[in-house]
Amino acid sequence: MASRNIKIWIIAALAILAVLGVYLMPPIPQPQEYHDFTDKRPLLGIPNFMDVVSNLPFFFIGLWGLFIINLNKNKENIKAIFFTIFFGFIILTFGSGYYHWNPNNHTLAYDRVAMAIIFMAFFAFIIYDYIDKNTGKFLLPWLVLIGIISVLWWYWTEVKSEGVLRLYILVQYFPVIAIPLIMVLFKNTYNYRKEVFFIYLFFIIAKLTEETDEEIYNLTGFISGHTLKHFFMAVSVVFIVLLARKRIENKEIT
Repeated sequence: MASRNIKIWIIAALAILAVLGVYLMPPIPQPQEYHDFTDKRPLLGIPNFMDVVSNLPFFFIGLWGLFIINLNKNKENIKAIFFTIFFGFIILTFGSGYYHWNPNNHTLAYDRVAMAIIFMAFFAFIIYDYIDKNTGKFLLPWLVLIGIISVLWWYWTEVKSEGVLRLYILVQYFPVIAIPLIMVLFKNTYNYRKEVFFIYLFFIIAKLTEETDEEIYNLTGFISGHTLKHFFMAVSVVFIVLLARKRIENKEIT
């Protein structure tokens, strides 16, 4: 018990340090060049066609995830968490599609609300499975609410010409750092570490292609790094579905 409490305090200390670090950061406005994507080609009356339609995989994979969790008769609370994650990806299809149709701060808020829901819900899942089920269940709505507030706060400060991205940065990146640490410190009986590895792998690849948007387009001549980001993120979501199926079917380590 003492060892477990120490591990919980390590995670709590990391969270406190992250909050303090973000609080001490200067205000960070949204760089307007962020909206300047390389591939602006229209098609079928859709501006920025490739960046818009490349969000469609999120919709279908999200539906697949909802189908998987509803097909299984497991009554565990974990299904509510997975529902939030997969419904978040369906929202992301429209939020990100809307943003890429006309990239600006206003439309970006819709994209980020969906992303915040997904990050916070997946974080709640890891807490549920690795630290404490009741804590994960309790934190789910509160973490999602914090995620949404982080986007609304950022957008409101942008409208006021201040621009404070700090809370959203915390929402997006703290779970990414904390989840592997939790999985190392704590143990559970479900064998889905391989799926989590591939979720992270394709998430990282997606981030790299996002940062090389123009270079990839110049190299290929037909597809941009940002479009590839959406496709690699979709592959990451596939592994979330596979993880959910394994977890809900209660496939334990033998």
